[in-house]
Amino acid sequence: MFRTLQQAFSSLLATNGWLQKEDKSATAEKVDAMTVEIGYPEWIKHNTNLDAEYANLTAEEDEYFKNSLRYREWTSRRELALLRKNVENSLWSFAGPADVNAYYSYTRNGVLLPAGILQPPLYHKDLPWYSNYGGIGVVLGHEIMHGFNNIGRRYDKDGNYRTWWTQRSSDSFKEESQCIIDQYSDFVMPENNRSLNGQKTQSENIADNGGLRVSYEAYTDKMPEGPRLPGIDFTQEQMFFLSFSQIYCTVFTPKGADVYIDTNVHSPGRYRAIGSLQNNEAFNAAFSCPAGSYMNPDVKCRVW
Repeated sequence: MFRTLQQAFSSLLATNGWLQKEDKSATAEKVDAMTVEIGYPEWIKHNTNLDAEYANLTAEEDEYFKNSLRYREWTSRRELALLRKNVENSLWSFAGPADVNAYYSYTRNGVLLPAGILQPPLYHKDLPWYSNYGGIGVVLGHEIMHGFNNIGRRYDKDGNYRTWWTQRSSDSFKEESQCIIDQYSDFVMPENNRSLNGQKTQSENIADNGGLRVSYEAYTDKMPEGPRLPGIDFTQEQMFFLSFSQIYCTVFTPKGADVYIDTNVHSPGRYRAIGSLQNNEAFNAAFSCPAGSYMNPDVKCRVW
């Protein structure tokens, strides 16, 4: 799936109207150079290596607080031991297999997908492909897009912080991004009647929009047949978007909505779904959304 998403991003580059031609090849090189780690690091499967990793960490029954201190000390010593050693480029240095999350590293140009997130509703080996691409496919696409948002675009394919786009492409990126910023700033949370901060969340919003588009492109490139849900007359295209939307079902208290808007770099789940779908022509076509309606506005934002 990850490889098909990389290919889909490269295909979408051909339809990009604001990125300068001389920058498209470098951008394609960066996505092709992305590495991916899935599940867990290989050394975990070897008992000798696993025992060696935790040889100096001990825990005692009924000593929760002391165990916490022991763990903190063990972690600090392990991190201090890295001083003056060559940089370890393993993506597993900043996350563990049990994490229910996914990560992109700007400096390593790599995507990390821990085992903890590989479960329904995001992924299961027996789920239809429209569900897996609408779930974990969009997550992977989101992480890939982090390499080309307002932060990631400043790092080249080797993870070096430098200017590698022309000034014209950089200026055009900012213009396209402003549309996303304005769109999300207009969303109002019904729980507390507060507007979102589109400036603060632009990095994640760009990744959400691009990740959805890339995953749909990858899925429809082959469109493998999948079983229809019994008793529900939805097409495969519609099921893709329903699988995506289901990820972001959330409930907030008014105070929780306040805290989320004030502290989180992501938009609330409701608008992670709505914003990305409002900008997506394939969604509008799949559900025959009337032109000018709430989910099919006349003005659509697209960076990637």
